[in-house]
Amino acid sequence: PSVLNGGLETVPPLAWASLVLATGILEVWRMLSIAGKSNSFEPGDLGFDPLNFYGMADAAERRSLQLKEINNGRLAMVAIAVFAGQEFLADSSIVNIAPQFFTAGPLANVGNIGDAIAQYSGLLSCESGIVYCSEGQGAIDAMMGGSSAETAEYLQEVLSD
Repeated sequence: PSVLNGGLETVPPLAWASLVLATGILEVWRMLSIAGKSNSFEPGDLGFDPLNFYGMADAAERRSLQLKEINNGRLAMVAIAVFAGQEFLADSSIVNIAPQFFTAGPLANVGNIGDAIAQYSGLLSCESGIVYCSEGQGAIDAMMGGSSAETAEYLQEVLSD
């Protein structure tokens, strides 16, 4: 749906209500989680850092990561404002104005992700020959836990055949 040129009214009211409810629950949960520790609260720190980039960083690097996060958020807001302005001036949706943003690149086939997964699901399996697996080992375990020397030796063997 276009922001300024219609389409949002076609979204079912139940979807809007669900979105508002979910957002409200997340906001209340966040406020309750910081209520007792307001002095140690850092804006933007939601506790989600699966690769521990922030935890391993020193004070200067943490400041740099915070600034990068703020600047990326600002850039995203400016981009959306420009999209809305373009839609208003052209009286057409951004998908029609700049189709290259939606038909090319890594997200071009996001609507067909199920087909892509089905097509390539066997590609990184032990049976495919691409992943070196020990007896009884799964492909993910082999990729994550195998030594690089062992994998390199296996690939050299496969490529030389």
